[in-house]
This record gives sequence, C-alpha cells and structure tokens, in this order.
Amino acid sequence: MPTLVQSTVDAYAKSRGFVKRAGSWYLKREDIILVLNLQKSNYGRQYFLNIGLWLNVLGTEQAPQEQHCHIRSRLSRIAADAGRAGDLMDADKLEVQADGAKQLTSELASALDPLISLASSMRELAGQAGAEFLSRALVTGSAQRALADAGSPRPRPKQTSTELE
Repeated sequence: MPTLVQSTVDAYAKSRGFVKRAGSWYLKREDIILVLNLQKSNYGRQYFLNIGLWLNVLGTEQAPQEQHCHIRSRLSRIAADAGRAGDLMDADKLEVQADGAKQLTSELASALDPLISLASSMRELAGQAGAEFLSRALVTGSAQRALADAGSPRPRPKQTSTELE
C-alpha cells in the first residue's frame, strides 16, 4: 500500500500531465524531458524527490533514468523552504497532519510548477528565469554548452584549489 507521500506525488504528477513508466514520472516536451523520481531512504520513511531534465539535443532517450539526466536536482534544493519540504516528504510526519496531502501538494506546486514552465523549451530554460533553477542543480558540461548555445550564460564552474593559486 502506498504511503501518503507516494500517493500525493503520484496525484500531483498525473495532474500535471506526467506519465509514469518504470517507477518514474515523465513529462515530454519538444526539447526536454522532465523526470521525477521518488526515492525512499534506507533508514526510515523519509522520501526524496529527485528531479532530472534530459536535453533532447544531447540524446534520444525516450525514458531516461533520473540519474542519467543532463541536469539534476532535488525538491529540497529548489523549494523555498528546504526544511519544510523535507518534513513534508517524511511519511511519518505527513500522515499525522490533518491536511498533510494538501500541504505537500501545495509545496510540490510551488516548487515544480515554475520548473514545468521553464522546461517547455531550451530557450526558456536557458533564459534569465532558468538561471535560479540552474544555480540549484547539477549541470553536466555538455548541458552547459547546449544551454549556452540556446542563449544562456554558462554557469560558472567551481574553481579547484590549484586554479586559485
């Protein structure tokens, strides 16, 4: 039987047009595939919502695994309040709240609805509005170059200690 976290994430994704395949949710756009993957902690009933963006210009996968996506993040990284998002993704804490599913749905909408809009095209993602999301994500080098080609300033790579000397 699914937990309240699982059923709430499933209902949210379905309501936004995602299609479930092999345990992940996919929203296919012309340029980008947005992937949501719910991961359960091995140490309790805490869940993590992993988010991936597959850039079609870099490959032709139909259902890429989140960990293979060109851009990756988590709900807790893009939510306005990471602590609140974490609490809402804890099945034990969520199930004791009278309106837990409503609160989690609201948190998902607040964090993910803007991303769904950004993922409508490479141009949108590469624009100024995408910079905030990209600053909270892991972006592969090939994705940085593709975004630059689409009109985005490249995210600055972190300097290593030898580069600082």
